[in-house]
Amino acid sequence: MTLTITVLGCNTPYPEPGSPCSGYLVDASGTLILLELGLAVWPELLRHTDPDKLAAIWISHLHADHSGDLLAAYQWAANTKGVPRIPIYGPPGWAARIGAALPAPDGSDQLRRLFDVREHTTREQKVNDVTIRSIAVQHGVPAYGIRLTHLDHTLAYSGDTKLCPELETIAAEAHIFLCEVGATAVGSKNHCTPEDAAHAGASAKRLVLTHLARDLTTTDATWRASGAQVAQAGAVLHCP
Repeated sequence: MTLTITVLGCNTPYPEPGSPCSGYLVDASGTLILLELGLAVWPELLRHTDPDKLAAIWISHLHADHSGDLLAAYQWAANTKGVPRIPIYGPPGWAARIGAALPAPDGSDQLRRLFDVREHTTREQKVNDVTIRSIAVQHGVPAYGIRLTHLDHTLAYSGDTKLCPELETIAAEAHIFLCEVGATAVGSKNHCTPEDAAHAGASAKRLVLTHLARDLTTTDATWRASGAQVAQAGAVLHCP
C-alpha cells in the first residue's frame, strides 16, 4: 500500500513555461485525487493519467492559480463521451462562481450535470479508502486546507493561508506537511513565511515548502524553515 504525491505545479501567481500553478496528484494505492487545479495544470495532469481515472478533485479556494483550470476540466467533460461525473470538492458556492465564467446563462447547472459538485464541510468524508478532512483557514477569501489519510499515512496540505491555529490542526503529526510560503515578511494577512510553515509544522514528520513567493529563493526558503524540503514541478513525494 502506497501514498505518493506528484507535484504537477506550484508556481504563483501565474504559470510560466514548464512551471504550472498549483496542482498535486495524490495516488493512494491506486485511488487518484487531484489537489488543486490551477492555471496550466491540466496539460500536466494529462502527462500522468487520464482524467476519467480521477476519484476526486479538491480545490482549496477560487484564486485562479489554484482553480483556473477547472475551465479546462469543463471543456474536457463537455466534449468527451462517456466520462464519469468526477466529484469536485470546493468552497461553498464554487460551482456558481466558476459557472458564471461560462458563456451560457446556465453555467452552474452545466457543471452540476457534468460533475458531482460537492462543497467543503467540517466533517470527514471518504473517497474510496481515503479519508479527507477539509479545514477552513485564513486567506482573505473562503479557503481551506486538508488532511488526507490512507491507512495509517497522513498528508497535510495548507492551501493558501496565513499562520493560524487551524493550520497547526491541519499539520498535526502528519507524515508530510505540504505548506505554502507565499510571503517573505512577518505579518502577512494572506500567506505564510518559511518561519510560519516551520512553526505550524513542528509536529509533522516532514515539511515540504511549496508555492514560494516570487522573491523567495529555494535556498533562502530552506534556510529560513530550518532545512525543510522545497517542492519542485515534477517531483514525486513518498509518504511516509
